Amino acid sequence: MAVLLGLIVPLLALDETVAPSPPQIEQKQLDALTPAIRRECEQQKIWGLAIAVARAGHILYEHGFGFKDADKLQPIDPETHFEIGSITKQFTAAAILQLKEQGKLSLDDALAKYVPGFPHSSEISIRQLLNQSSGLTEYASEQGFDEHQPGGFEKIVALIEKEPLKFVPGESWAYSNTNYIALGRVIEVVSGESYRQYIQHHLFDPAGMSESATIDEENSVKNMAIGFASEPDKPEHVVPALPCDPGWAWSAGYIVSTVGDLEKWNTALKNGRIIFPADYALMTKPFQLPSGSSAHYGFGLCIGTYFDRGSLNDHVRFWHLGGTLGFSAGDFVFPNDDLDFLILTNQAWKGRPGIWDIASTVFETIFPAPPPVDLDLPAPGENLEVTKRFTAVLNALLEGVLDRNQFSPELLNNVSSEQLRSFVARFKPFGRPSKIVFKRQLNHEDEDIYFYRVSFLEEPTNFVLQINKKSGLIDGFFPPISPRH
Repeated sequence: MAVLLGLIVPLLALDETVAPSPPQIEQKQLDALTPAIRRECEQQKIWGLAIAVARAGHILYEHGFGFKDADKLQPIDPETHFEIGSITKQFTAAAILQLKEQGKLSLDDALAKYVPGFPHSSEISIRQLLNQSSGLTEYASEQGFDEHQPGGFEKIVALIEKEPLKFVPGESWAYSNTNYIALGRVIEVVSGESYRQYIQHHLFDPAGMSESATIDEENSVKNMAIGFASEPDKPEHVVPALPCDPGWAWSAGYIVSTVGDLEKWNTALKNGRIIFPADYALMTKPFQLPSGSSAHYGFGLCIGTYFDRGSLNDHVRFWHLGGTLGFSAGDFVFPNDDLDFLILTNQAWKGRPGIWDIASTVFETIFPAPPPVDLDLPAPGENLEVTKRFTAVLNALLEGVLDRNQFSPELLNNVSSEQLRSFVARFKPFGRPSKIVFKRQLNHEDEDIYFYRVSFLEEPTNFVLQINKKSGLIDGFFPPISPRH
């Protein structure tokens, strides 16, 4: 399985059990959201945030927090516009599926059929671009990449044209924005429209998204938030972020939207107004590696279950994070709960959980977990050897050491030194764990998943260790180092 300690893919296999009916939500639970989110914003020092909670296409709760600028301190409201970063990828994936439905392409076509000049195009299929199993390198990590300078398709190709594939296509998994840049060009070649025209006519308009645009158009967008970033040496201080040239983000991450418009998108996508239900099922089906492990990534969407601090309940979710130089975003769909969360902020995070903690706060406010009898009491059936292994791996990570003999190649393919440093920055200041308590184990066909409650100086954090049954290697570890977009 291809889950890094900190990419965007969760680590728990999809539980296909469908709940008979979604749980009820009372008004008092919704009323509790504003103070809970405000506390989280203060703790995270979030400059500005808009959020919506929706069920069956109806907004149950929406609110703005903080400011959309630094000069006039104009308050954010639910209609404020934000860059959504890599949430754009599900739009690109849906566009490809539309073209498939029209018989204009096959998912198993080689990229070379449509973009012959793209590096390794004869070796890679459209499907492998969609599910991030192509092996293409990440252009944003290449020497010479400068997001502040003019970018574009040709410049992205130039950055990677001499780079080898990271692995044989289809044999592993690695998140790469390059995949979705290539798909953007496929959309243009096959449809005869520019990518911008295509998403307007075939995605925004059918979904009723009248408030969505692109980074290119920000200067003309009313109620547009200004993006902020933390100062390198003073993470508690934020400054206006330097602009990123739209040509670098494009079909991998340049849409601008609102929480309300994103809910319209979620509803249209789920209800068959954008793609056929069978293709939505395909979009939300995780890619399986040759080993049988799940990559927990479909087409532009992550697939997993909810597990985070304070709760180990299983709630299936389809989701994606997004991030640009001054913005962070999260789109979370819980199909069995018939519930969507849209979270948009005008602040970029490095080394801080950000969107994850906001989503956790929202979920646990709406669905509070019943308190266990004793939080520090280990669950029955603990495998002491696995607990010992988890403890050793965690302590090594807190020292910035990644034991390559412990982790699967798929996971290692996705770990960067920056992500490891971010993980250390998040947890090491609290010192070594004072207590590690085994809480739960799930056994799946190809992997065993272990849950631990780890106590630091601050409130405890739930950790998850996932071990591949065939290789015995760790192919999942949560919390992630730092979500990458």
